[in-house]
Amino acid sequence: MKTNHVLLIFLSVLFLFTCKETTKYEVDESPPSLSIITPISNQTVSEICVIVVNTDDNVEIGRVEFYINDILEKTQSESPFFYDWNTTKVEDGDYIIKVISYDTSDNFTESQPILLKVDNTDSYPTPISILSVIIEGDGLRITWHKKIDQDIAYYLVERSITSNRDNFDGLYGTSDTDNDTTFFDSDTNSYPFRSYRITAFDIFDLETVGPIFIYK
Repeated sequence: MKTNHVLLIFLSVLFLFTCKETTKYEVDESPPSLSIITPISNQTVSEICVIVVNTDDNVEIGRVEFYINDILEKTQSESPFFYDWNTTKVEDGDYIIKVISYDTSDNFTESQPILLKVDNTDSYPTPISILSVIIEGDGLRITWHKKIDQDIAYYLVERSITSNRDNFDGLYGTSDTDNDTTFFDSDTNSYPFRSYRITAFDIFDLETVGPIFIYK
């Protein structure tokens, strides 16, 4: 009888230990919750579009993937989860955005896709016009208007010496777009034709060619 009692106690302890281990290593089968917070579907976007998602899990989020037209653009493993989509790198038009969130057990949830319209028509720099080209010493002083847009990053002064005003070559570039509005062309060759223009670049590398100034 004593032996049977000891055996019963041993089996009871083994059963309790096994139950605890099973609970400790319980398999996670719950997928994360997921939603796209911004932007909203059918919205028109330009320049930098910030895609923000809200995702949560009963254990832990492992990674979040951002897709544009079913192409993986970014994978992020730490919150906050967002993607700064530079729309100036793509053509204007419609794009489908979706996000997939995975937890650390590789359970996943795919968001409802949203449709965005990219339109960067108004994002290009305002054209910069040349004010004057005047003789100064042995060369020509070119002066242009100050910038209007605040995101202008670079000016390029270009010159053409052809009769049909094409084949412009860069003469001078400056990133001091707040103060630098003049350039001295010291080339003293007597070209029969001289034309100048300013090309403006913004922080997204969008560029606008300004009107041609014909020097006579």
